[in-house]
Amino acid sequence: MIRILGVERVVSRLDRIKNRINAFVDSSVSEAGELCWRRARELAPVRTGRLRDSIRISRARRGEAIVEATAPYAGYVEYGTRYMKPRPYMRPAAAEAVEKLREKLREII
Repeated sequence: MIRILGVERVVSRLDRIKNRINAFVDSSVSEAGELCWRRARELAPVRTGRLRDSIRISRARRGEAIVEATAPYAGYVEYGTRYMKPRPYMRPAAAEAVEKLREKLREII
C-alpha cells in the first residue's frame, strides 16, 4: 500500500494561492475600470458637460468593471455620423486601461 502524506496541506495552500490570485485580479480590474472612467471623462469633448457627466462606472460581478456613457448621443460622438466626424473618447480610454491591466496581470505570471 502506498500512502501520500500532506495532501490536505497542499490543497489548503493551493486554495490560499487561488484566493490571493482572485483578489489580485479583482483589484487589478477595478483599477483598470477606474482608469478607463477617468480617461474617458478627460477625453470626452465638452460643450455642455452632459456627455462627460454621463460617463459612469459600475461593477456587476467580481472581476468585471463596466464603464459606459449614458447620454443619448454618446455613440454618435464616439463613432461619428455621415455629417459629423468621430471624436473617440471611450475606445482610447478603454485601450489604455486594457494595456495597464495586461501589465499588471503579467506580474502574477
